[in-house]
Amino acid sequence: MLRERAKANAELRYLPVRAVGQKRDGVAVLAGKRWFKGKLLLGCDGACSLVARSFGLWGKRELYQAAFYRSSRLNGEGIDVILDKSISKSFFGWMIEKQGEIGVIRKANENLALRELARRFSIRFDAKKAVIAPIAIGSCKPARGRAILVGEAALQTKPLTGGGIVFSLLGASLALRFVKSYLDGEVKLSDATKRYESECRRVFQNEIKAQYALRKLYSCLPWQAINFLASILPRGVRVNELTYDRVLSLFKLLPD
Repeated sequence: MLRERAKANAELRYLPVRAVGQKRDGVAVLAGKRWFKGKLLLGCDGACSLVARSFGLWGKRELYQAAFYRSSRLNGEGIDVILDKSISKSFFGWMIEKQGEIGVIRKANENLALRELARRFSIRFDAKKAVIAPIAIGSCKPARGRAILVGEAALQTKPLTGGGIVFSLLGASLALRFVKSYLDGEVKLSDATKRYESECRRVFQNEIKAQYALRKLYSCLPWQAINFLASILPRGVRVNELTYDRVLSLFKLLPD
């Protein structure tokens, strides 16, 4: 549905982007073998963002690998989070019965961790069918000059869970508002980007800082402390699908 809407309002081209740059009156993008020009460049290009690299917006960025494997052999409705540091030292593994999925986030050797999860859940594992994608966490400026970063490119990613879909949608909504105000001639470009940066801090900063601190703490915790925390967390709780991994909202679930 979103793709159809985009086609109705813009020309979509699926080309590999090789270079980006800024000129006095606009931006240029080398896609395929052709240069394209425009007024603004929106970098929605993920964890390893070329736009972030090219415009000095890389920031303090840590890269991890998220890997998952789906099998038809899992049945049920449960979700297991595996807090086992042999699976992932700083993050976690998971098993989603409904999707028949096992997964893990870690810095390297993700296939070895998937193989171990498959062994634990008695799943026949084929490394060639595993899906692996980068995840970036940290902090950076979301705009500079005529470039605006959105989503994971702007590090709008939850450091504790690696989740980025909801934050990316929020970031896109904010960017759209201020890009439109500039293109409609309501504000200067510098004012539009400053307002976008300000709104990004308001919407994301506290949650990202809290999750980053907790992730650092978790990576240092011994087994005994992890087991204790797991024992006091509520089980079988229904949570909001859009906010379930927001730390500042999850504190409400802890016992008094």
